Amino acid sequence: MVVLWFQNNLLLAAMFKYNKSSMREIATISTVMAFGTWWLMTGGCPMRILWLLQGSTVFVSAVASRVPQIVLNIKNGGSGELSITTYLLNVLGCAARVLTTLALTGDMLLLAGMALQFVLNGVLLYQTLETAGVVTRQKTPRLQP
Repeated sequence: MVVLWFQNNLLLAAMFKYNKSSMREIATISTVMAFGTWWLMTGGCPMRILWLLQGSTVFVSAVASRVPQIVLNIKNGGSGELSITTYLLNVLGCAARVLTTLALTGDMLLLAGMALQFVLNGVLLYQTLETAGVVTRQKTPRLQP
């Protein structure tokens, strides 16, 4: 958990530097992050909220990242340059996580997230296998005069 906290702070520092944020923005965001971290780490956050936060990561990591790619592949008529190997490994990794979750924790929220990722990665693997070598119908952007 501490490693993730440091990672998030490094990402924030990079964002502040490259976005040329004002000291007021930096102070506000840093204060909110510090308070949020304290609240989550000291047991002040109710279990129900933690459960909702964990569930929201399923949406962000699975649905918000995979579904747009699936839709784009359908619109383009192929998967383009997507790697079959990458999605095969994603599917195998998700299958291992599903089996591990069933065997070790039985956490239904975690299981649902892993199962959803397994299905979405399976769809992407199917699309890459089905359309391997197909030239996709990507729109070429036109320059405006």
